[in-house]
Amino acid sequence: MMKLLDVLAQHVDPVPLKQLAHETGLHPSTAHRILAAMSASGLVERAENGVYRLGIRLLELGSLVKSRISLRETA
Repeated sequence: MMKLLDVLAQHVDPVPLKQLAHETGLHPSTAHRILAAMSASGLVERAENGVYRLGIRLLELGSLVKSRISLRETA
């Protein structure tokens, strides 16, 4: 799952399944299965033409983390 998120994060434009599978070394059916699960939870978004991009849920999770970290803890 993290490999797919890392590859998606490297691309500005949405990425087709075949390219994601190639760049991660995953079999396309494995990549599709993982992407489907991540899409259901909002971690990635799939467009009608079958390309993928990072989902809004990642922003929501990042915002939660940011709100819970105090400057003293990070210093």
